[in-house]
Amino acid sequence: KAINILREEKVLGIFPEGTRSSNGKLQELKLGVIKIAMKTGVPILPVGIIGTHKIYPRGIKFPILFKHKIIVKYGAPQHFNKLKSKDKIYQKEELNLLSKKIRELSTTNA
Repeated sequence: KAINILREEKVLGIFPEGTRSSNGKLQELKLGVIKIAMKTGVPILPVGIIGTHKIYPRGIKFPILFKHKIIVKYGAPQHFNKLKSKDKIYQKEELNLLSKKIRELSTTNA
């Protein structure tokens, strides 16, 4: 479904960790986000979101609004070599680079 959305030139938001963070720190990213980007040729816009664990912690059904500040930081789009889409080492290197970029954006002093 994600691939179809991107092929239709629509915007798609994916949280590459696959779940919410319980402590506000970036968790391990899943390789699927890189595979989708490589298959479609669509770049990834890295985004750091600071403070979501305070408004929507694990274990609660509804967010706690208006008590905490959320900061959103955008990085430069990350493009991928579509010809290397089957190369597992390349995929992991790109995932590590994406993780580093998101981690940098997710700090309050970046």
